[in-house]
Amino acid sequence: MKIGYSVEGSTDRAFIDGLRKLWCPHAELEEGRSDGDGENWQEVKQNELEYLPAERRQQVVFGVPDRNIECWICADPHWLAEQVGGDAQLFMNNNPKNAFQVALGIGRDKKEELISELVQRAPVHRWLVNRSFEDFYEQLRDCSQVHGCHIENLRDR
Repeated sequence: MKIGYSVEGSTDRAFIDGLRKLWCPHAELEEGRSDGDGENWQEVKQNELEYLPAERRQQVVFGVPDRNIECWICADPHWLAEQVGGDAQLFMNNNPKNAFQVALGIGRDKKEELISELVQRAPVHRWLVNRSFEDFYEQLRDCSQVHGCHIENLRDR
């Protein structure tokens, strides 16, 4: 199974790596070109899919965050604040990237392993409130059933 993702940096890669380790450790990661950056995530996803050969489109899943991957990670701001020792209010905005980077001390050290571990421990079922994450999760779950990865049904929680 290949997991395609639209990426702009190390936090994106670490996020996807955390989900891969959690749900499908043998999957390969395949990078796209961009995250939503405030554009309509559905349109960005469709544009990404058009770059793939038609026969591969059913084999690849693309997740496109609303603005950036931090929008997904911060979808449960209270849990995240507990993990990083921050204030949940800081993560409650439509672009929590800066607050996230400050809370984790991201600078030259991109903290990819820490981010990957956070994602692995996260209550990802609470991230379903974010529509672009929900779409990504549904694609992953559907694809996992065809390719033999076990992704739990987060809707049962």
